[in-house]
Amino acid sequence: MSSVDTPEALVSQVTFVVVDIETTGFSPASDSVLEVAAMRLEPDGTARTYESPVHYAPAADLPPDEPVGFARIPAGVLATAPMITDVLTELGRFMLDAVPVAHYASFEQRFLAPLGMPIGASVCTVKLGRAVVPLRSYKLELLAAALGCPHIPTHRAMTDVEATAWVLGELLSRGGMWPDWTVGQLLRTCGVVGGRQ
Repeated sequence: MSSVDTPEALVSQVTFVVVDIETTGFSPASDSVLEVAAMRLEPDGTARTYESPVHYAPAADLPPDEPVGFARIPAGVLATAPMITDVLTELGRFMLDAVPVAHYASFEQRFLAPLGMPIGASVCTVKLGRAVVPLRSYKLELLAAALGCPHIPTHRAMTDVEATAWVLGELLSRGGMWPDWTVGQLLRTCGVVGGRQ
């Protein structure tokens, strides 16, 4: 059972998993996932990470050091990376019994659901940011900088996960949501379901 299925649980008593994917573009119909990363945040304060590049067949026809996608991942890495089905199987195990979190969570939902991994109701740090701090833009790099985040997002999956995880904790604290809000309250404030931001 996912923590999302227990909306009465306190945010301080559940596990969150922050997820980020890097892609070749913005369309799930025509673009591909290139990289996946996640950080599992346990109630006792411990954290574990998972990351993997994803096989991208066109990369085999490129020079090994040719950068691909917004993340500029070397083609040689992508040509020999695990298949998306294997990566998502591992990610699913890593996310078991946790509340999903992502920056612009609808983006991850729209890409992962057609690949057979609907991640369900997720905490969106864009929506959470809008609820807590007034800014002109809630792009991850700007939100992180405004909050004083020590991690610099670089459009690589793990650096963005690290920044998003820190931003999540800071926003929950500044918003007075930690430790006594429930998961249900949090999802009603900043949840995203079915790719609808």
